[in-house]
Amino acid sequence: MTGQSCIRESLRPAQCKGFTLIELLVVIAIIAILAGLLLPALAKAKGKAHAITCLNDVKQWSLACMLYAEDNEDQVPEEGNTTIPINQAANADAWYNLIAKTVDQSSLVALYTSGSPPLPGDKTIFSCPAAPRPKFNPAIGKAYFMYGMNGRLCINKGTRAGPPPIPNTKLVGITKPSDTIFIAEADGNSPTAGVAQSNVTGQYAVARHEGRGQFAMCDGSARAIRLKDFIRTSAESNNASEEWKASREVYWYPTATTPN
Repeated sequence: MTGQSCIRESLRPAQCKGFTLIELLVVIAIIAILAGLLLPALAKAKGKAHAITCLNDVKQWSLACMLYAEDNEDQVPEEGNTTIPINQAANADAWYNLIAKTVDQSSLVALYTSGSPPLPGDKTIFSCPAAPRPKFNPAIGKAYFMYGMNGRLCINKGTRAGPPPIPNTKLVGITKPSDTIFIAEADGNSPTAGVAQSNVTGQYAVARHEGRGQFAMCDGSARAIRLKDFIRTSAESNNASEEWKASREVYWYPTATTPN
């Protein structure tokens, strides 16, 4: 063989050898194992991020409510009349319409009127990223709420009218402000047909974040609370003295004598 032919032989590309079936199966198995390890960790991190966002939302709403109280003889805002559309005159002073501007948010009526109802994942503090999608078409007549004001903190307008007339709850009169709920997560897909639940009680509160709900309290703080610590029976949810018979992690009624 001449030197020139030797050079030509050395320049020929080596034949490519493909993967065997066994090698491919091993690679696929390794990828599956890695995915099985990583996906739960990613899901957990996503859940943590959702919980942090939700906690920040309810805290901002509670601070807005406290600012409202400072300008209104220390009284808490109105929870809203859930039996009528959100744009009715009786709901003009509801928390979701009146105090939204305090935290640089459009009122809920304004959002619905503009065709931008808050939905899960939207960049607004009306929205909890972990909330389920609405099972109905949100509209002025039936809004979709992901957060609600504590319905036992605000005394119903009809009850306040008397006789005798009584004032709404005042922050200064709350027995345990750091343990009394102001804003909580709400079930936007309320089973009550035709009703937009802008308020929450211990009977219907939800825990969307690994068995915990995100709550803002009447002292401006916020924290995650286990379902068993905030859920109430029908009797406890509808009567202050019943709830206050036992020592609680948190309270819905601001005092043991607060009416509905």
